[in-house]
Amino acid sequence: MRYGIPVGGVAVLSLAIAPTLASPAPSARPDVKCGPQPPGTTALLAIDGEIRDAPPPSFRSVSPAAVVDPEDIFWIDIVCIDPLDSTFQRGHGVPVVSIWTKRGPASHMEPALLEIRTAQNRHFERQGRYLEGLDAIELSEHPPQVHVAMEVTSDADGYVASARTERLFATCFLYDGAAGAPRAGLVPGEPDCVSDR
Repeated sequence: MRYGIPVGGVAVLSLAIAPTLASPAPSARPDVKCGPQPPGTTALLAIDGEIRDAPPPSFRSVSPAAVVDPEDIFWIDIVCIDPLDSTFQRGHGVPVVSIWTKRGPASHMEPALLEIRTAQNRHFERQGRYLEGLDAIELSEHPPQVHVAMEVTSDADGYVASARTERLFATCFLYDGAAGAPRAGLVPGEPDCVSDR
């Protein structure tokens, strides 16, 4: 898996979650991410952005396979939920083990960007310039939690598109033409999702 905290069939989530593959992810300990916790605080569990009724049976050793089929995991992260307004955030609140599945809304981000790429490439081949707005591109229906945006250079010779999902701290980007890369390491014409850490 190339997103978030990589997981495998034998990966285990713990209070000192460590990446199990070659990921440069910073410390994923909930107390580091969400601030000091009162004694007895239990991390919550969210699947596809929705808090589940029960926290993991033992946060100190929860196998992702006990909650979601490992083949269905798209992204895992530790986020915080503000106890006052229930917003997901970084920095303070109750820790949440956030698991995003391949069936959930987050998995629609890259396909939306691929549709933009296809439409932009077609238009550029015919007109020598890119479409200037999303309203000119017929995107397939995606879950309402997925938000797609696009900016085009003033000469319509490049564009940057992005896709986000509510409650997921990651953004997928796609750029091409004369537009500069929105993040280091991105390849023109190839969508890539990066953590907002």
